[in-house]
Amino acid sequence: MPGTSPSTQDAQAAQPAQWWVRPAQGGGEFGPVSPDGLVDWARGARVFPDDQVSPDRKKWAPARELRFLGMDTIIVPPNGRIIGPFHPDAIEVLREAGKVPPSSRVVNGAQILSGEGGASEKAAAELREAKARAAALEEELEDVRAEARIALARKDEASDAESDKVRALESQAAELRKSLAKAESARAAAEAAAAKVRAEAIEQLESARAEADVVADLRAALDAARKDAAEARAELARKQEDFDSADDAIKAVKDMLVAVQAASAEAAKKAADDLAAAKAAAAESAAQAAEKSAAELAAAKLAAAAEAARA
Repeated sequence: MPGTSPSTQDAQAAQPAQWWVRPAQGGGEFGPVSPDGLVDWARGARVFPDDQVSPDRKKWAPARELRFLGMDTIIVPPNGRIIGPFHPDAIEVLREAGKVPPSSRVVNGAQILSGEGGASEKAAAELREAKARAAALEEELEDVRAEARIALARKDEASDAESDKVRALESQAAELRKSLAKAESARAAAEAAAAKVRAEAIEQLESARAEADVVADLRAALDAARKDAAEARAELARKQEDFDSADDAIKAVKDMLVAVQAASAEAAKKAADDLAAAKAAAAESAAQAAEKSAAELAAAKLAAAAEAARA
């Protein structure tokens, strides 16, 4: 796995097959998840040192006690307020979310919290060196004193050279005692500073965990939005196909309507022609009927005249 050392992989392989996580700030339980999945959660800033983890949901322990999670890296901003510790990859998640202040240093959290490589170790080294020098000088001074006592036992007064040497060694011993006291004070100050760093680191864990939860929620929301967008695009494509089909149907109906209108126009013209012909025939019939009526009237008049003539 990227970002995981061979020793961590071995420790991870020896872990139980499944784990549950109970966030320190509440919110239920999450799991089961495999050791690989649990490491992925730590890499994604979804598991924090104070979160409780369990392989059986009976015995719970802080996530920081699981060495295979690799949560040993902290952020040191310019203001000195420690953020972390996190898995090294979780730093990038926080950085992408804008949660890592500019000019911050990313260092191994275990070294910072234990004081290794810091002021306390320097003070301790100086103290050890001063103690060693003081011890050597004390031994040398004691040898000189022993020799002086022997000489004084043999002689009523010591030589001026030996007395000067004793005074010089005693003066050096006094200076070394002052240096020793100064080194002790520096070590105490360094240890106090380290304790303050540890307290600030623990204080920052909760706020950093909450911020990382927000990042995880935003990532989940983004994934959901992307999924919804993909579904919307698919639905739009389906509706576009339906629209194209409907457009083809409308075009077919329009063509049919044009054909019907043309047929209707032709039928109307024929009907008009037939009506005109019928009207002409009716007029001709009417004329013929009028002529017939006139002829019949004339015939009746002639018959009446003939009858009158016979009478």
